[in-house]
Amino acid sequence: MKISTKIGDKGESRLSNGRILRKSSPVFEVLGDFDEFNSSLGLCKASGLYDDSIQVLEIIQKDLYRIMAIIANDMKIPKGIKELDRKDVLFLEQCIEKFEEEIGDLREFVIPGKSVLSARLHFSRAIGRRAERRLIGYHDEMTVSLGGVPEEILQYMNRVSDLLFLMAHRDDLDKTNSR
Repeated sequence: MKISTKIGDKGESRLSNGRILRKSSPVFEVLGDFDEFNSSLGLCKASGLYDDSIQVLEIIQKDLYRIMAIIANDMKIPKGIKELDRKDVLFLEQCIEKFEEEIGDLREFVIPGKSVLSARLHFSRAIGRRAERRLIGYHDEMTVSLGGVPEEILQYMNRVSDLLFLMAHRDDLDKTNSR
């Protein structure tokens, strides 16, 4: 695969299905937000997470690439890409339950920044929420022409930011308890 195709020199880019669109097209806004979200998770991974959290983030990153491949293929599952399904959403829900048990009830507002890692997780969560909002806007715009974003992808994006919140809060609690 060539990296420099020079298509972008005229303000255009190609989707994975071959369709060429203006770089200002809403689909590239969605893909750009997902790319930024995935990159921010990489920064979190490199910041000293627990091993179990690193594994979770790696799964999420791979899932985000799967979602991006589907979006870049006009919501059709590309060859070689496994469709995102209920099992993927269930995985996040199980992780959320695990962290909720560890953390207990939240009784106060959480202000990001008790540690560099928790701040990065909160920042990634905020980027993920933006990607989710952009995806929903894209879904609303293209429902007629492409059939919309699969429900499991919308559910997944809603759950992933909840999970990142809990991961950040767990790190905050660990920093507080270790003092």
